[in-house]
Amino acid sequence: MENEKFNILDLFLVKRLKNGEIRVKCKITMEHKKRICSILNVYHYIIGEKKYFFMMNNANIKMINSSNILENYMLNYIKNNISLYNSDNYRLYLNAVMAVSIHISKKDMALYCPYLELNEEEKHSLYMLIDSTYKKEYLKNELLQKITDWGFKRVDGLLSRESAYNGLFYRRINDDEYLVFSYASNMPKLHLYIFDFWKCVYKEEKEIGIKSPISIKQIILGVELKRDLDKIETILSELK
Repeated sequence: MENEKFNILDLFLVKRLKNGEIRVKCKITMEHKKRICSILNVYHYIIGEKKYFFMMNNANIKMINSSNILENYMLNYIKNNISLYNSDNYRLYLNAVMAVSIHISKKDMALYCPYLELNEEEKHSLYMLIDSTYKKEYLKNELLQKITDWGFKRVDGLLSRESAYNGLFYRRINDDEYLVFSYASNMPKLHLYIFDFWKCVYKEEKEIGIKSPISIKQIILGVELKRDLDKIETILSELK
């Protein structure tokens, strides 16, 4: 189906009475629904035996988790475009739209949202939205790769006596100061990983992971690359 806009007024029947009154009725056919869905770029993808419905804008995916959400997207499209074609009688057309029901049953969603074969990047985006385990593991590995790329060394051990999770990543700043990433949570069975970022002072490098730092300054608790990448890279750039 071609993704072309159509005259929104095709949805309406307009009758002008002898007294000049205008009456408007709205009739939304299956073909109208398909054309609107085509314009909205809504599709489905199958994983196993389950269909996942979504709106695709460039490489961005927005999930459509129910037929009601799809109906609302269609209704909003109609309402937003009425004024582009007939702003003078907008209220008449809007009332006509609100008087009808754009009903799409859950089992019929695939009729309006055709199957779309996704590339690897798009599959990744979809899994990040629908699979919490996939997302948690990906974000952990992404951060660990960044920590390696930034030149941090890994050492077994604890940040301090109060720490519960083994494993530190450190990078020397000067003679006795280090930037350190530590696990605030490392629970593989629950796929729960949290990293904190610190500035620490140690008497000697070999004490890292064995002894508590002489002093410790919080930089970021619960590091999130999406939120904290610029801040971390600014700190690292100032070391060069």
